[in-house]
Amino acid sequence: MSRKSSLTAITAVAILHCTVAFGATSGIISSVTLPNEGGRLAYERANGALISDPAGADGYRDVWRYVVDNTGKLVSSICLTCGNAEMPYHNGNPRYDPFGRGFMFQVENKACPASSLGNAASPGSGSCNDWWYWAAGNQQFYPISAPLPSYDGKYAQMHGKWSKNGDYFIFGYRLPDVCTDYYGCNFGGAWELHAVEISWSNPAPNVYVPTFGRVHVYSPGNWPNHFYQMTGTSPIDNGVILFESSSFNPVTALGDIDVATMSIRASDGTWLTNAEANATVKVLSEFSSDGSHTAEWNELAEFVPDGSAIQWMSNRGYAEATSLADLYSDYWRCDPDGSNKRQISFFNTPGYPEYSGQRTIASNYTFLNVFQFYSYIFRASTAPDNIYRILIPTTSMVVTNAATFFTNPGISPGSLATAFVVGLGGFTATTATSVPWQTKLNGVQITVNGVAAPVYYVGPAANGNPGQINFQVPYNAALGQANLAVTVNDTPVANATANVVEVSPGIFLSNAVSLQGAVLNENNSTNATTIEATRGEAVQIFATGSGPVDAPPPDGAPASPSSVTRYTPKVYFGSTQASVFFSGVVGYPGLWQINAFVPRSDGISGLVPVYVVQNGVPSNLASVWIKP
Repeated sequence: MSRKSSLTAITAVAILHCTVAFGATSGIISSVTLPNEGGRLAYERANGALISDPAGADGYRDVWRYVVDNTGKLVSSICLTCGNAEMPYHNGNPRYDPFGRGFMFQVENKACPASSLGNAASPGSGSCNDWWYWAAGNQQFYPISAPLPSYDGKYAQMHGKWSKNGDYFIFGYRLPDVCTDYYGCNFGGAWELHAVEISWSNPAPNVYVPTFGRVHVYSPGNWPNHFYQMTGTSPIDNGVILFESSSFNPVTALGDIDVATMSIRASDGTWLTNAEANATVKVLSEFSSDGSHTAEWNELAEFVPDGSAIQWMSNRGYAEATSLADLYSDYWRCDPDGSNKRQISFFNTPGYPEYSGQRTIASNYTFLNVFQFYSYIFRASTAPDNIYRILIPTTSMVVTNAATFFTNPGISPGSLATAFVVGLGGFTATTATSVPWQTKLNGVQITVNGVAAPVYYVGPAANGNPGQINFQVPYNAALGQANLAVTVNDTPVANATANVVEVSPGIFLSNAVSLQGAVLNENNSTNATTIEATRGEAVQIFATGSGPVDAPPPDGAPASPSSVTRYTPKVYFGSTQASVFFSGVVGYPGLWQINAFVPRSDGISGLVPVYVVQNGVPSNLASVWIKP
């Protein structure tokens, strides 16, 4: 395999025409996606579908799939669990695995005594729930967790979350013991967090089913009688989790819940003990700095897709609440370390676009991308509840890594970047057809600290989405905060700032559904479902944001023949590190090629997660197909 490879398929699919939907310029803008529906949400990339668990006329919940178009309009719907004799009661809380292979969800155990069933056992608030899995490849159901030997109705498994690479599943577990602690009992019993190692079987072509393995048990705050609910795992650091608990500042109000982070894995991937994990707990939703505490209801925390912020629901600023009957809530965000707390929605504040004049509960949500999410909204005088498409407030211009569309950690010198610009227009979409790229394309120019950047694609704003500029960050861009400016035919259009960092690794994708990486096999064929790589052979991974290279080519020009990166990246297939034998900029401006040998481990087959760590900074997660 040559270090310089044919890039036609890769560049056409993964680089030049990447687009993403974008948020509004001011204030939360919401539109009803699913009227007269509700429920906990997951997003299915394969069909642009929402998976939700609305309650039926009988009060029991079922899992439904709703296909929506790019405006959020409902196209079709189907109930996936209705009429299934194995799951006659509550079914819900669906959670898609990171690679779209299917979703885990809760199924109420039909063998539990009747006194334990009914509406009170709804997934998310009740007991007798077991884990089942729906496989996308054959649309079949598989029981995953074994129920307890005694169906006493006092155990529960709820609110599961996948790790970023699908190698563990973590959830809140209600112990079947009798709860004796006053505060904990207010939340339904004694709880733990269970992180279960996952292995995957492949019972049929393109069908993948998880199997539970070793369980790691955590009791944050060392208060095992208290309530713990899993809410999220970091898309950047595979060992950081988000959860909520009643344990940190015990008060008598039932509505006192706090959001926190905790590390359950070390940087080398080893599992932390409960004591070690407890030492990393950080409460995010506490505002006081003097040790005082006010009862607040903080819940449903999630990392935004690029890991740059954490979002959650809070009743901060509203009256104390002890149940949904008196709860007002909105969405808040903070930086991952808990700083820069800010309210981002104002459903309960007059004068904002989302205000309806009714008491509103901003509830469960699922992200489409960094800029949009679907949300389950309660209105006090509206029944049943609805699901809304939410456009997140943004500035007029946002600058991201071109491979990931992430703003975090920033853009790096020589890398490929994308600017989304609200209202950008006055030209037609154009792609550069030759190299070196020019600094003005169809009249559009973007500068970084006053230096014009090479541009390889420009597209005007259309259909509610912003305009898009794909460009190369100049190699001499200084590290730190940079000022970027856009002009069209020399007329100023937008300005923004972005962080310029030494490395910002991002793997290009050729299939956003399975997160298929832009990867060539050893024979230069494009890696895909039916064109797998072989263990022990080499693959070529295409990315950007490598950082310094030994001989930087001119801006907008390809390296000739290649320019090796200063740092040698670490490449991981699953949790197994691969041997890297080349890393450099080749064949295309700003395009980083990494050649690595697929590890020979027997566990590496089928759809395998792959990511890169460059000088300590992890990339996004991609996938690659490996022969059995």
